[in-house]
Amino acid sequence: MQFTPSHDVPILNCDQCNSTGLRGFRRCSVCHGYGRGLMIRDEFLYFSWPLSSYHRALRQGRKVMDAFRLMGGLIFGVGFIGFFFWYIVRFNLWLEIFTTDFWLSNTLSTKPLLWLGISAFGYSWYRIIQMEKPNPTVPVGYTMDSKPSEPVKMTWEKLLATKNKKTREISSVFTENARLALDQALGLAINEGAGAITPKHLFLTLLSTSQVSSMFIRLGISRELLRAKVDQLSGTKPGSKKEPMMSKELEQVIFQAYEIAYATGDARVRESELAIAIVNQWPALQEVLYDFNVESEKLTNVFAWIRIREKLRENYQATKKASAHRSKHGIDRAMTAVATPFLNGYSEDLTFKAQFGYTMPCVAR
Repeated sequence: MQFTPSHDVPILNCDQCNSTGLRGFRRCSVCHGYGRGLMIRDEFLYFSWPLSSYHRALRQGRKVMDAFRLMGGLIFGVGFIGFFFWYIVRFNLWLEIFTTDFWLSNTLSTKPLLWLGISAFGYSWYRIIQMEKPNPTVPVGYTMDSKPSEPVKMTWEKLLATKNKKTREISSVFTENARLALDQALGLAINEGAGAITPKHLFLTLLSTSQVSSMFIRLGISRELLRAKVDQLSGTKPGSKKEPMMSKELEQVIFQAYEIAYATGDARVRESELAIAIVNQWPALQEVLYDFNVESEKLTNVFAWIRIREKLRENYQATKKASAHRSKHGIDRAMTAVATPFLNGYSEDLTFKAQFGYTMPCVAR
C-alpha cells in the first residue's frame, strides 16, 4: 500500500515576530503571543514553544537550577537540623526540649536552626510536588463515527476579534523526549549552517531516540543504514548568517503530529507521531522506505504496536503507583484483614500476582 500524501493545513503565522510570539522579551502586539496556530474544530491550536539557541540554553539552565534548588533544600535541611541536634547532644539538653520553657525561652540561639531546617525540607517537598505535576494531555473527543474536521483559514485580525474563542497551547502535550528532539534538531541545523530547521534535521535526531529506532528495527531496517540514506537526501535549505528558524514544512509536521495523536486517542504527542508525520510530509523519505520494502500498512502497524506498548507501560506504572499503599505481607485489609497461608497453599492470589506484573493483560474484554 502506498503512502497517503498529506495535505498542508492553513497555519497562521505572524511575520512581525517570525512566529515566535515574542518581540525581544515582550509579547508580540500583533499575534498577542500566539506566534503560529491553526483553527480547527472551533478551537485555535497554537504552538508558542520558542525554538532558538537562547531559549534552548534557558531551558537547560532551568533544569540545572531545579536540580540545584532541590539538592540545596535537602542539604540545608540536613545541615540545620543536624547542627541543632548536635547542640542538644553537646550540652545534654534532651530533657529540656520536651518542656515549654525550652521553646518559649529566648536564651538558646540555635532554636531557629530547627525551623530553618524544617522550612528547607518543606521547600524541597514543594519542588518534588512541582516536578511531579501531571502533564496536560490531548483532549479525548475523537470516535470512530467522528467526521474529519476541516481546518479554517484565519487572519490575526479575525482571530483576535472573535469573542469567547477557545485556544489550546499544544507544545505542553508533547513529551519531554519529543521536545528534546526539537532542541537537538535546532543544534543539528546550526552545526550544518542551514538556513532553516527542516523535517530532515528532526528525523535524524528522532533516529537517536529509543522509540523511533525500535520502530525501524522492528521493520528490519538498520538505524545506521537509514541514517546514511536520509543524510544523502536534499532536505536542508541554504544557510545564512542568521540563526535558523523553523521551516514551513516542519510547522506542518508539528501540527499534523498533534492531529495524529488526537485521531488515535493518544494522550501525548510522542516521538513516533513526529516520525509518522515526517514520513507523510516528505515524499523523498517515502521513496527511501520503499527501497527498504516498507509500505504504508507496515509502518502503520508498527506505529500502532509502539502506541499500544506505551499505553500498557503507562497503565502499569499508574497501577503500580496506586498499589503502593497496599500491604506487601499478604494481608488484605480491605477483605479479611488477616493472613491466609492455608488458602494460599491451595490457590493463587491473583491480586498479589497482578501487583508484581505476573498476569497477562486482558485483550478485547
